[in-house]
Amino acid sequence: MRSRPMTDEYIPYFERYITLVPDDYICDILLRQHQLTLDFLSGIPEQASLYRYGSDKWSIKEVVGHIADTERVMAYRLLCAARGEPSELPRFDQDQWMREADFTRTPFEQILSDFRIVREATLSLTKALSEDAWARCCTVWEHSMSARTILQERYVPHIS
Repeated sequence: MRSRPMTDEYIPYFERYITLVPDDYICDILLRQHQLTLDFLSGIPEQASLYRYGSDKWSIKEVVGHIADTERVMAYRLLCAARGEPSELPRFDQDQWMREADFTRTPFEQILSDFRIVREATLSLTKALSEDAWARCCTVWEHSMSARTILQERYVPHIS
């Protein structure tokens, strides 16, 4: 996919995220971000991965686990849109998911491995999509969103 989503492919709220994504082939962006993210995070020792900047804030482990979970959800939505899924897709409550995830018991190295595997699966999916598939839509939050919108607005800007 080499073009940004058109404004009729998403709700205006997501404009702020979409504009953060550079103009480039999306698979190249994902691949670059993947390596930069892993390079940065792999230097964090286990004990430091438990750090929270506030008592009510997520730890580094939880943030990375959340990124992987969110990418799973968005990749599923991307696949649904690309395949023309007619049913409305469910929402997900990130706070509920975090309460149930218990990332603190998982070694940080495993969380990083999980992130790597999830991103590799996303890259495999995105590389296989035709230009037509990128433009197909599905319904999320009672709004029609294209496959390219789901990828560009929901997680690419958050992990660079």
